[in-house]
Amino acid sequence: MRWPSARTFTLAVAAAFLLRQPISGSPTQCVIDTLGGTLVTGGFASVAGWAADPNQGAPVPAIEIRPSCGGPAEIARGGFRPDVMTAFSRPDFLWAGWTGTISLEHAPAGKCSFEVVALSESGEETSCGTREFVVRSVPPAPDPSPVRIAAVLLLRTAGLLAGLFLIGWAPARLFRCEPLVLAAPTMGLALFEIAAQLGARFHIRPAAAALGLTAISLSALALRRRRIRPPARLSSTTIATLAAAVVFAMAGVVPLSLHGEGAVLGDIDDASRECLVADSMARFGWSVPPGARGHLVIMREEWDKARGRQGGIFLLAALAQLTGSRSHEVHSPAMLGTGCLVVIATGLLASRIVRGRRKLAWAAPVVVAVNSVLVGALFGQHLGNLLGCAMMLFFLYAAIRLTRSPRLSAATVAPAALAIGAGWTVYPESMVSWAVAAAILVALAPGFERRKRALAGLALAAVLAVLVNPFGLTRAVRGLTGLRQGPSLESPYGRMVVGDTHYFPSIGVIPGLLPYHPDAAPSVGLFSRAAALVAAVLAFFCWRSWKALTGGEKGIVAALLAPVALALYANYRLQFPYGYAKFLLLAVPLWAVAFALLLSAGSVGRGLSPFRGGSRPPLATALLVVVTLASTASAFSVLRRASRAVPSYDSAFRSLPALADAAGRDAVLRIDEPAGARREWMIYFVGTNAVETNPSEVRYPGARHFLLVDRRREGRVPPGPVTLSTRHFALVRIPDTPGWRS
Repeated sequence: MRWPSARTFTLAVAAAFLLRQPISGSPTQCVIDTLGGTLVTGGFASVAGWAADPNQGAPVPAIEIRPSCGGPAEIARGGFRPDVMTAFSRPDFLWAGWTGTISLEHAPAGKCSFEVVALSESGEETSCGTREFVVRSVPPAPDPSPVRIAAVLLLRTAGLLAGLFLIGWAPARLFRCEPLVLAAPTMGLALFEIAAQLGARFHIRPAAAALGLTAISLSALALRRRRIRPPARLSSTTIATLAAAVVFAMAGVVPLSLHGEGAVLGDIDDASRECLVADSMARFGWSVPPGARGHLVIMREEWDKARGRQGGIFLLAALAQLTGSRSHEVHSPAMLGTGCLVVIATGLLASRIVRGRRKLAWAAPVVVAVNSVLVGALFGQHLGNLLGCAMMLFFLYAAIRLTRSPRLSAATVAPAALAIGAGWTVYPESMVSWAVAAAILVALAPGFERRKRALAGLALAAVLAVLVNPFGLTRAVRGLTGLRQGPSLESPYGRMVVGDTHYFPSIGVIPGLLPYHPDAAPSVGLFSRAAALVAAVLAFFCWRSWKALTGGEKGIVAALLAPVALALYANYRLQFPYGYAKFLLLAVPLWAVAFALLLSAGSVGRGLSPFRGGSRPPLATALLVVVTLASTASAFSVLRRASRAVPSYDSAFRSLPALADAAGRDAVLRIDEPAGARREWMIYFVGTNAVETNPSEVRYPGARHFLLVDRRREGRVPPGPVTLSTRHFALVRIPDTPGWRS
């Protein structure tokens, strides 16, 4: 094969560098609007404003907070600011808003100040201004040491994975899914979700379903007359996958353990609402007692009406009941364990696809474990997205087995059926991509007879999925129908506003060359230009390696990448960045498996090497090392931000249930908290009490009404005599009149 000339390649690389050169022009405009938060020792300061570049719009490349005390500090860009857009008549200023937090965990009492600085793409700084505030001395809520919190999180994560392995052990062995160590946990997840969905119909709690499945699996193993011993040694792919999952867990647990016991990271309300429904399942079962009120009842009713997906809720409810905890305490282990499952499922899929030649299947889980998109998903409260990603990988593994098998059997059809049935419960929004991938696998199967057999097998798997999880299918169809009819998705403007991601990230976050953040990925300085160089070399290598693949291998790569590429393109055309960001998580492991296959093709044969001599070109090895290092640097950026940012969850909220109990279950609470996500967590912790979110509407006439006040907020004095109080919160009796406002 003839390679392009060195001149052509050099010009391509130079063009990539030139495209990344910063544009100079007018200075950045930046303003500080508000300062608030709980300005006490152990609390945090919150600051907000807007910033825009007159030449390139908003958001600006980077903004920094530089405090004189306290710290660390972190900023999120890309906030919704229609007022700024209107004031300047600039549509590209719509996402000019930014919000920041300064941790006061180690700040002494007294005066403190900070400066906010906006950075242009060339690195030029523009001061947004300085502000001063006073830190009051208030003892923080007691928490165990981060080391102890991390140990508990890791033990619960290991317990989750071990439990799923036990559930899937016997079925994975029965259906000859290999490697067994990687197949059993993902099959266990599929079985649990199906059993939990059926249990919901027959009033069986998720914990009982999990224990029943474990008992059945262990009994089946014990009753086997001829025990099959595990392999004498694990394959290199299995060892690398397990090691990558351990590294992922050890790195991901660091931010989760730094914010207090039971902390849930992120600033949206997905987790608080899922935990409310899961707590209701774990506490009340399927028969809510008469007279019960509060959001433990209300949110569950609303979730059922909306036909919201229940996969993550079932998992949280089972973990909460089995550990004797509330759902928020097991949310982080559930996220961490599901992230590990994505790594494990990546290794499972790669071990099926990357065969022969010089095996580099182990590269796929390694690259995924350090990818910033997967690491960032841990801190974004998107548990359903993680579960859906793991299940899609398991489906692709089962579908490839089925379509490449010389004959149909229960061993090839059943795993695909279980994956489809579980998919309806965990994340049905992504299953169009499953269908596209299956269609490609069938169309590219070798020979008419093989295609006909593959189509029949997948059709049979779909029928079996309906039989094992009909209620999941019904709920998924109703939920998706209601979602499509939502008014927020009817226009491009509405789709841009929906969700917690309002921009289209660079495609470079998929291979890990750039870090992913929900606001706007950093693109300042040499790092982004180096990423462009690596991307050019990577595209060059993949193009050459593609030509060395067999026809069947090309079909598999197409089945892996085409569906998610179409999904990303469709979301881009619909101007729906939130949906685009969701599919990025699915793209990462699929890209990694395809990359491992291309690496294997590019690692053998003299014809593929631009260098003289040797059958293993150094370019493949160098690219793997560079991509891994770049991904690690990007993941570290995400971990650093998650460690520095102050989450909406607050350790002091743990005292709220006792305060609400003292007021009585018949008391009605109004929560004095302007931040929506923090207010949602406060509602979660007082979930058995009725909460009125609109003071102008009294829905409980004659009841005793109280205002719940956070005493740590700057300038917040309870508007009346305090009835009950703790160190951080107070309950103030208020008149029961419509139109009352604090």
